[in-house]
Amino acid sequence: MTAPKTETTIHRFDASILGKEKRGQKTMLKLDWKLPSSKYELTLYVDDDDADILHIGDRLHWTIRRESLKDGKEGKYPTDYFWGWDKDDSAATRNSPTVYQDDAERSMNEDFAPSNHEDQSGWDKLGNSDGPPPGDPRDGQQRAESPNAGIVVEGVVQGHLEKLAVDLYVRLRAEGWDEGQPVNYTYIREIRDGLYHQVKKQLIRPEHFCYEHSTQMQHGNTGYGHRVAEENAWCIEGQPGLVVDPEETE
Repeated sequence: MTAPKTETTIHRFDASILGKEKRGQKTMLKLDWKLPSSKYELTLYVDDDDADILHIGDRLHWTIRRESLKDGKEGKYPTDYFWGWDKDDSAATRNSPTVYQDDAERSMNEDFAPSNHEDQSGWDKLGNSDGPPPGDPRDGQQRAESPNAGIVVEGVVQGHLEKLAVDLYVRLRAEGWDEGQPVNYTYIREIRDGLYHQVKKQLIRPEHFCYEHSTQMQHGNTGYGHRVAEENAWCIEGQPGLVVDPEETE
């Protein structure tokens, strides 16, 4: 007796965007998630307007629905079908497969989850749903008049940063940091802002880049490194500290 055929036609999951490539009239996205029984990461084709606000590294809630059967396939496996992104359901879905420590932290994470259900400006994310933040140029005022007004960031981008910040905060609490204390929302904002300024805004550096000295390493006889002139030494990839220049020891 054969097992009954599984008729799963929808999947909901969290996944990051691994790749993004223009393909004809659509943009192909590669996600770090696989269909059941598949050996390969899922690829989705989305409209260019949607692709413009989706970036490699973004992690979102996704909903995909089964579409038509592929040519030559019998429908025995999920990979026999095309799958499409249900954008509207993805925006509304707040549940995540992440395991949280308690219901309070789950609720906090859901509150910060990215959502497309915002006003068109996205200003509600800044706690100002009635109009632009004080000092914003779109309000007819100069930013200098209100230097602490903050930076207006695209709603989807801010939502992703907040999701990452909450994930990091929850991980810290799971490891015992700040145990038993109320949720530290100020620290969550600090993590979010740090991700934006120190990660999101930074260019992706080439391979063999020295982040400590902000310079590109060069290939030599013993590997990659660069000279630190003020120390009369070399910074060698994979080695802690600095290596004194041999000429200085003679």
